[in-house]
Amino acid sequence: MAGFPKQTGTGTPPQQRNEDFGQQDAPAVEREHLRMQTAGNERCYFKPFYQDWSLQITLRLTGKVAIITGGSWGIGAATVRLFSKHGAKVIIMDNEGEKGKKFANSLSPPASHIKCDLSNEDQVHKAVNSVIAKYNQLDIMFNNAEIIERFTMSIEQCDMGAFHRMMNKNMNEVMHGLKYAAREMKSKGEGCIISTAGITRHNYLAAYAASKHAVIGLTKDGAAELAKYSIRVNCVSSYGFGTTVSDDDIAEAVLYLASKEAKHVSGHNIEVNGL
Repeated sequence: MAGFPKQTGTGTPPQQRNEDFGQQDAPAVEREHLRMQTAGNERCYFKPFYQDWSLQITLRLTGKVAIITGGSWGIGAATVRLFSKHGAKVIIMDNEGEKGKKFANSLSPPASHIKCDLSNEDQVHKAVNSVIAKYNQLDIMFNNAEIIERFTMSIEQCDMGAFHRMMNKNMNEVMHGLKYAAREMKSKGEGCIISTAGITRHNYLAAYAASKHAVIGLTKDGAAELAKYSIRVNCVSSYGFGTTVSDDDIAEAVLYLASKEAKHVSGHNIEVNGL
């Protein structure tokens, strides 16, 4: 058979050659032809090579260090799992104690957990410093922790103490994370800060709605101010219209914002609305 060298049967078995070839050139190969000639008797081997793309995962956060607040439950936990799956070193910051440590250690590879009162600026500062001391970098900050306190009073009967508690938790905690993450990222010349905002509109949720719209304002202002340092600032909001939006759905949006695919996206509120 012209054009193909003869082999004498002592070389690599065709099945092994096929496997090696597939391993080396899998991204570009859809099928392979192996032809062997032995003892003057030509034999032709043909084996299609089918790639199972579902088994191949592009790791989008390899080498990145990410802090996720409120990472022991809900959206935070879903994001911790997804970030870890995509190669990030994840640090959970919340006030969960043993529950948080247990969740962090259940992952493969394990995440880290720092118990921290996120409404206490000094504790947040120390927690971020401890991350820098260990990893010498901070690439992603996800300000996710929040509380939802449903008022039982109308706006005109609003308990201002409860209102201020909600604003303190949902707005001040984001500001603490934004502030100290920005300081570290500025020295590096790049970074990504994401926060959980909200566009909820319900009766007796005035304080929650106000606190979450404040996060959108912080995001837009932060994006404008930090752009010159190549620090991107975005937020995500969930509000389902007829379709249930899961924690995993929100986590996917956060992953997009944290990855290089969103390198030119800043100052946006990504609405995951179920449509």
